[in-house]
Amino acid sequence: MGAGTGAGGVMRSQVTIDQVIELLNAAVKADPEAMHQLIEARVPCNKWLAQHPTIQVVAGQDPSHQVGLLGILNGQFGIDERRHGPIAAVFDDDMKLKRFERTSKMREDRKGQETVPREPT
Repeated sequence: MGAGTGAGGVMRSQVTIDQVIELLNAAVKADPEAMHQLIEARVPCNKWLAQHPTIQVVAGQDPSHQVGLLGILNGQFGIDERRHGPIAAVFDDDMKLKRFERTSKMREDRKGQETVPREPT
C-alpha cells in the first residue's frame, strides 16, 4: 500500500491549493510519464458538466465536450476573472509535463513574453 493508505493513514478534511500542487509534483517526480499521460487524458462529458461554473472543460459541440483531471481539481478551488483555475501544468519545449504551479506564478514568469501559457483544463 502507498503512503497515506491503510491503518495509520492520513485523511484530511481540508486541503490547500499548495498542498494539491505539492502532491501533484511528488507524483510527477515519482513517475513523470504516468503523470504526463494522466494530465493529457480527456474523456467526453455531457453539456451539464460542461456548464459547471468552475469545472474546466474543453468545449465543443455537444457531445464532444471533454474533461480532464486538472479541470476537475481546478473546479474545486474556483476560477479567476479569466476563467482559469489556480493550478497550472507546466510543460517543457517538447510539450512534456515538467511540474505543476499556481496559475498566477506562471503568468508572472511569462510577463513580457509573447508566448501564452498553456491553459489548464
